[in-house]
Amino acid sequence: MATLEMAMVEVPFGLAGAAGGISDGGLAFTTNVTGTATHKVTAACIGAPGAKLSISSASSNTLLEFTTPCGELFSRDVELRPGTLIVRLVAVGDGYLQAASGVMRINEAAAFPSSQP
Repeated sequence: MATLEMAMVEVPFGLAGAAGGISDGGLAFTTNVTGTATHKVTAACIGAPGAKLSISSASSNTLLEFTTPCGELFSRDVELRPGTLIVRLVAVGDGYLQAASGVMRINEAAAFPSSQP
């Protein structure tokens, strides 16, 4: 977990986030978006070839889904509308470890200076 937190050292905590195991169902958090805006979703993982990052509405409709390689910082700007969202990170690929771990954060893109991921 320390390695993952170091990868995210320049990423503001922002609106919400989570850190922990991404195998066996994955890691998830719920957040409320209050206005339409561009948000930055950032994630990192270790112990798996990759991970699937998804953003769903509270009614379980998948809004966005990304495949992210582990061992690299993944960051994407996404347009989000008001409502309750579920953000989930799940290990994917052959041979991932039961101890596969990840960290993810979501915040308004305006919180980042232009040089940040």
